[in-house]
Order: sequence, then structure tokens, then C-alpha cells
Amino acid sequence: MKKLVAFFALFMVSVAVFAQIVSTQVKITVLDKNGNPVKGASVTLYANEKDYDKNENPVQETQTTDEKGRVAFKKLNVKKYWVRAEKGEASNYWGADYIEKLKPKTINKVNLIIE
Repeated sequence: MKKLVAFFALFMVSVAVFAQIVSTQVKITVLDKNGNPVKGASVTLYANEKDYDKNENPVQETQTTDEKGRVAFKKLNVKKYWVRAEKGEASNYWGADYIEKLKPKTINKVNLIIE
């Protein structure tokens, strides 16, 4: 019984520590119009529409998608963000250009289509 109580206490401490470590994040997957991941796309996150329109003051450095079309932005505030994804002539400019308010202390997942 003592082992069970000790295990439960350790588990609860682990959960509490993990909750404090995990920051608000967004994992973005960039896809082409056929739903295939786009490797090598540039993804930039902005705090407001004005900065997005002017292509200035990104929240963090622009990231490049991996072979699965993914990037991750970490340690974000819980708010709405504008996002620009581009590769060559393809972009999300005429599609989804913002992410609704993020859920706190979790990895928010978003798919963006570029054409």
C-alpha cells in the first residue's frame, strides 16, 4: 500500500511539473492544394494584422518546414496570430491567414494550404 501511495504521489508531482514546463505552442503543417506536405516552405508568425500586411515585426524568427511540412513556434502568448506561409510563388495569402486564440499550455495544431 505504501508503494502505491508513493507511486501516486510521484505521478501527481510529475503531472504538475509537466504542466508548468509545457508552454503555449503552435505546430503548423503546410500542405499543397492536394494535401501533400510542403518541405522547405517559409512560415512567419505575426502578432497583429498590420504587421502581417506590412510583412514586419514577426513574433519569432521565420522557420522553414521539415520533410513533413511542419514547423513549431513555442513560448507563445494566448492570443490570435496571423501567419504567412510561402514557397516560391505559392502562399496562403488568399486562404487562411490567421490562427484563432491559442489554447494555453498545450500544443495547438494548424494545417495551412498554400497555392
